[in-house]
Amino acid sequence: MHSVSVRDLSVTVGRDMAPDIAWEPADPSSSDFSLTSDKPGIARIVGQRIHGEAPGTATITGST
Repeated sequence: MHSVSVRDLSVTVGRDMAPDIAWEPADPSSSDFSLTSDKPGIARIVGQRIHGEAPGTATITGST
């Protein structure tokens, strides 16, 4: 894999959303990733989705 990019997103409180990930190359041999939130009280990670917990801003970090 050469690179990964993710678009900014807004998640409604009480809803889940998957990150919009662009892989380069588009068909990588492995697309496994994990997410962490710097403010889980605002945006909690549930598997590979982001759950809106409360209004605010959080930074989500992905790793492969």
